[in-house]
Amino acid sequence: MRSVIASPNKESLNGDRARIRGAEVRNIVSERAFFVGESDAEQLLVINVGDEVAVSEGQNVIVAGRLNNPRPQLEEQLSLSPEEATAVNDQEVFLRAPQVKPQEG
Repeated sequence: MRSVIASPNKESLNGDRARIRGAEVRNIVSERAFFVGESDAEQLLVINVGDEVAVSEGQNVIVAGRLNNPRPQLEEQLSLSPEEATAVNDQEVFLRAPQVKPQEG
């Protein structure tokens, strides 16, 4: 995750696969959108496009999917709520994750 956050050219990450283990849920935007990271300064938006999974702040999760740059057509394809669309548009890159699982122990 640090390599994503530290990347000087986040547009170049569009379409790259990412798998993050032990990511702490920092902030919940909606039932399927939340931020993971080590701090408020180093966090990544995750949009869960897979099975519905309840997550809570402070919980560690495993997420996997593709990194995406915000694009209007993608917002429509994902049927984003206004809150989710705002969160996406505020990011240079976000993770579109069909796999979201709480991390055990």
